[in-house]
Amino acid sequence: MKKTLFMALVLTALLGCTQSNPQEAGEMSSEMQKVTFLTKDSVTIHANYWKAESSRAAILVHQFNSSKEAYAGLAKLLNEDGYGVLALDLRGHGESRSKGSLANPAYLSDKDFQNMHLDLAAAQKFLSEKGYTDFFIAGSSIGANLAIIYPFEGSGFKAAVALSPGEDFKSLLPLEAAQKTGVPTMIVASKEDAYSFESAEKIHAAMTGEKKLVKLENAGHGTSMLQNNPSLVQQILEWFELHA
Repeated sequence: MKKTLFMALVLTALLGCTQSNPQEAGEMSSEMQKVTFLTKDSVTIHANYWKAESSRAAILVHQFNSSKEAYAGLAKLLNEDGYGVLALDLRGHGESRSKGSLANPAYLSDKDFQNMHLDLAAAQKFLSEKGYTDFFIAGSSIGANLAIIYPFEGSGFKAAVALSPGEDFKSLLPLEAAQKTGVPTMIVASKEDAYSFESAEKIHAAMTGEKKLVKLENAGHGTSMLQNNPSLVQQILEWFELHA
């Protein structure tokens, strides 16, 4: 009995030590808030928001048929690093669904995809009204194309990350924007994800501004790479910090 009691006390002490770090990390970050805002064409966008006492804010853009929840881990780490964070559901996705073509991702038209830049504009406006002035963006797949197309020099964006972009995803064409953007951009793709990998190389080659190409192997597509290659998260944090 005494031996059992002793082991229980030891285990309790160890668990107490293990749990202290997450608690301290939680104190550094804010609680997530669910928010909504309206686009210029009157679409209600739902988003998860983590506030920060900072001028820096990151916008996180998911891939097709996904949602803002795909970025929960990265969002928390960015917030702990001092960024306000907004992970949004693009129109027709997650909670940002309404009638007609926006009722389901499968119903979206080319025009709906082309209008997604209005979702990002509304997201940036929301953050601007919260007092943020320096913006960062990370997107995956379709979101990666948007992360290349939407920011431009003088728009307040300091850096971008594009995970598994495509030369042509749902009529979103980033090559022309890549030739013009002045926003430092890190592009990431995994070799077995052939279309995105080839597209990443083309887009990277077309960029004339500051750029970085990260080539992975067996890491998957889009946000899957964040789980399959843990070092990628740190590379994103470092890329943003380099340009903060």
